[in-house]
Amino acid sequence: MIAIMNQVKVAILFLLFIILFSCTSSKKEIIVNERPFHWEGWAGNPDNPEGKPYDYFYMRHTARASRKAIDKKDNDLMQKTCIEGALLQSKGSLLLKMISDSQPAVICSANEGYIFPASIIYEKFSKNFKGIKTKDCKPVTKGNPDLWEECECIVYINILSGKETINKRIDEWEQTGL
Repeated sequence: MIAIMNQVKVAILFLLFIILFSCTSSKKEIIVNERPFHWEGWAGNPDNPEGKPYDYFYMRHTARASRKAIDKKDNDLMQKTCIEGALLQSKGSLLLKMISDSQPAVICSANEGYIFPASIIYEKFSKNFKGIKTKDCKPVTKGNPDLWEECECIVYINILSGKETINKRIDEWEQTGL
């Protein structure tokens, strides 16, 4: 009888441990367009990425602090210049990723025979491509996770009507030949 009681106690403790572990370790997964969203692609605003309309495009971008900040070993300055670098350096890749996510066959090199080479797409879109912002920047320096020599930021931009606007613009270019 004591052996059975001990087995029941162990089973109850095991179940409590499983329930406690599953409740504390799981984050609510963000679902956009019926897929898990990991801050890459089209989604709602930064405060509610699951909410429609999906007028925001997100991308992760890694950047490096300025050489001057690194040489000075000034972590605050490294943080500032790394985040500024993420904003400046991400413009081209954010634009191309946004377009390729909307119409994958459009982005390519000029000699692959697709409609428009990436350089032309960038030239046409970059004039009106303003308002890039960052979200959740964090240091990612190897060997020292608190040092801001390198950082990863979520960069994003708001495009009214999102993917539909991009597709409409590309369709117009296809009809007019740019």
